[in-house]
Amino acid sequence: MNEAHFIAEVNKFQTRVEKVQDRIDSLENDFLRLIRLLRKEITSLGEQRGKISTLLMSYKSSLEREATRKERMLEREIKSLREELAMVATQSPTPVADSQDVAKATTLAIFDSILFAISNWSTTGDIAPDFEVASQASLFPMVYERVMKGDEEAYLLSSVPPSAYEVVRRGREYVKHFRESCDYSLLEPGVWYEKSKLIHEWWVQDALPLLYGERDEQWEIDSPFTLEEMLNWRDNPANRPISFPSIFDGMELVEKHRDQIRDQSGLPEFNKTTIQTRLEASA
Repeated sequence: MNEAHFIAEVNKFQTRVEKVQDRIDSLENDFLRLIRLLRKEITSLGEQRGKISTLLMSYKSSLEREATRKERMLEREIKSLREELAMVATQSPTPVADSQDVAKATTLAIFDSILFAISNWSTTGDIAPDFEVASQASLFPMVYERVMKGDEEAYLLSSVPPSAYEVVRRGREYVKHFRESCDYSLLEPGVWYEKSKLIHEWWVQDALPLLYGERDEQWEIDSPFTLEEMLNWRDNPANRPISFPSIFDGMELVEKHRDQIRDQSGLPEFNKTTIQTRLEASA
């Protein structure tokens, strides 16, 4: 083998080595790229698993809240049935068929008394009828109308809940703070636009959850009545049966069953106590 032939063979071998090395490098790069893609997919799957876990926990919480709500409703139904049985056993002159109406009337009477207690907030006789109207703007659609429709038995109150005293205390503090910081009535259009939203939020986030022991998600999307509607309610009692039929019917029920409400609801003691716990007005 001459020298030229030897050199050619060596170069040929070197070329093959380089091609093999290039192939190895290419495969290695492909392998590393595949690993990166797989790791990225694992990360994505981990994120999806986290989202699924969050959704499952949210769904679980929703089911638990619904179960608690239904449990409370069943407990109230049982209590109501027991009361009806007791009425039958004692041959009460009140027809059993009226028990649902009595429950509705009692609930509205309790809310009316809470609003009255908050409005009559100070020991010096200061009153806040504007706060009462602003509160009714929220409570009429959120509570009163639902009670009268009869679809939400969990809204019914057979007696004054202990938390009602705390709601009155907080409501009076709210009124006192407003009176100290603002000389205008809540029923002034400009003031209403700003303050009625805050009062609505107070009932949604604080007062109603205290009274019922839980929050209804529907409250978050309920819209309060407008100032014009509430002024119509306040100033035109004769129009109430047409403009506010369900709420008017509720007030009629309260009047019809006032004696039973007084005897069974605990309202006389509540009214007496809230009179004695009014706040001192600022000098």
